[in-house]
Amino acid sequence: MKRKHGYSPKGDVVYIKLKDSKSKYGDMIDDNIILFFDDDTDEIVGIEILSFKKTLEKGILEKKLKNYNLNIFDDLKKIYYEMNVN
Repeated sequence: MKRKHGYSPKGDVVYIKLKDSKSKYGDMIDDNIILFFDDDTDEIVGIEILSFKKTLEKGILEKKLKNYNLNIFDDLKKIYYEMNVN
């Protein structure tokens, strides 16, 4: 599955869908970061980042996500670049 992402400028929120999952639950690992896990496998299937711009600029994402082995930082930088160009 190709990763899908969305950005809401009104709320400065990013969601990245990593895998398809019909049933999932969320776990807030920081005030601005929510990981979504598959109910059956406990695999990470998505991530939501609130106050995206501030969270990325302060380096909070890399600190909080380093133990999860998520290869999403190129995607996040691309989203950040696109929102600042438009």
